Amino acid sequence: MIIYLVDDDEIFNYLHTSVAHHINKDIEVKTFKSGDDLLSYLNNNRASIIYPDIMFIDIRMPNIDGFELMDIISNDETRPFADTKIYMLSSTLDQRDLEKTRQYKMVKDFISKPLTIEKLQGILGEFDNLTI
Repeated sequence: MIIYLVDDDEIFNYLHTSVAHHINKDIEVKTFKSGDDLLSYLNNNRASIIYPDIMFIDIRMPNIDGFELMDIISNDETRPFADTKIYMLSSTLDQRDLEKTRQYKMVKDFISKPLTIEKLQGILGEFDNLTI
């Protein structure tokens, strides 16, 4: 199981990584501080990347925000994230963000921060090959 966290808040990245490891220590978590960092990683490692099972993307980030990142990966003709369950993760309470999230067919759901053990267990429960 591989999870990508794309969030400019290092505290949330640490917390969310801890939550994942609390559930199952074998979960591999890769963190990216921005959409730019993720895109750079993808461009520099395209031949060797193992794409994640789950990706959490923060909405509010500098440079490339979560929606801009979704626009980029949604339009990638190679569909590298076709088998990835993508969740928008944010502390925003703006109803417009929730509505905009629904415009992306690749996005499974919108989750309010923080990602809790219960929320992640619910998501992981959809995977048959993972022992929780």
